[in-house]
Amino acid sequence: MRIVIVVSSFGYDHLTRQIALKDALLELKSDLEILFVISEKQYEHFHSEILTSDQVSYSLIPLTPTIVMEDNYSVDIESTKEIFSRFWEWETQIRNDRAWDEILFGSQLVISDIESVHHPIVKKMDIPIINISNFTWSDILMGLGLDELSHNYSSLEKLSKLNLKLPMSTNCQSFSNPQLMGLLVRNFDDNLITDIISTYQHFVVIIGHLKFIPINIDTLFSSLINLGYKILIVDNLDYKNSDPNIIRISSKTPKFHNIIAASKFVISKLGYGVVSEVAVSNSNLIYWKRENFIEDIYIEEFVKTHNLGIELGQNVESLIKSIAEFPKRNNSNLHRSNSDIAKFILSVSL
Repeated sequence: MRIVIVVSSFGYDHLTRQIALKDALLELKSDLEILFVISEKQYEHFHSEILTSDQVSYSLIPLTPTIVMEDNYSVDIESTKEIFSRFWEWETQIRNDRAWDEILFGSQLVISDIESVHHPIVKKMDIPIINISNFTWSDILMGLGLDELSHNYSSLEKLSKLNLKLPMSTNCQSFSNPQLMGLLVRNFDDNLITDIISTYQHFVVIIGHLKFIPINIDTLFSSLINLGYKILIVDNLDYKNSDPNIIRISSKTPKFHNIIAASKFVISKLGYGVVSEVAVSNSNLIYWKRENFIEDIYIEEFVKTHNLGIELGQNVESLIKSIAEFPKRNNSNLHRSNSDIAKFILSVSL
């Protein structure tokens, strides 16, 4: 059986959870062939986790342009409207792209993680489509007041055979009869986590460009160091600080999610990937929200319901007090559903 997994290039969360699904599918049915359709940047960061066996391959092909962010944390609505207004131009281009004939030839199933512009050509070849996501582009565009564009996307999202909703989902109004799924999260490497803790001891990892984080960074860092934490900052090559307790790491570090699992706190914007990885580990989240992005409403609700962390305020003193007093949480009710999701997909496909 040959499965094509088409992944949105919007961030990395869509790819990392599909890597988790790939691993679960191959564990259940080792003779599967799986082809990832991804962006060049996604391949650059995650090729070692994608190509884990000879049965897994990839194709780098242009997909739908995505939401335009002003500074990674707020949506540029006008630019987004302009780029999504080329909707039918992309749809026609993809429909006429001969590369899709090669990608889809011999495939029995297409799994789409919020990508849908390729759906008409898949439907024409009579290949079933499974949507799996925690939001749809039609929901996001509707939340931005771009109703006509939302309608265009909704018409394509409805071409799927089956719709799987992950936790932290928006309404996903284009999903007919959606099936509710559990968390889809990459597995951790316990030995690697032990090594990371041995190297860094108590540490906080900060994901995101420091200049956009809405707090005084230098004051926050000195306060965390006074509490006994080391601070791991991801990339941010332009940040200069010689304190040995501030350590720079690369976002391209293999199996980066194990660093999240080993940390005491993760400071990050809200996102399915980091929240789900915190949820199934012993870490905690300090977060800030993106403006005009409705997904964050549902993710924050999940964080609050399960007491996964605290919102980043502008007052460092109050934040440090909250960190020092943050209770050890019980995450026994949060676990991966990778195998269950894979079993469900194989059962309906076979």
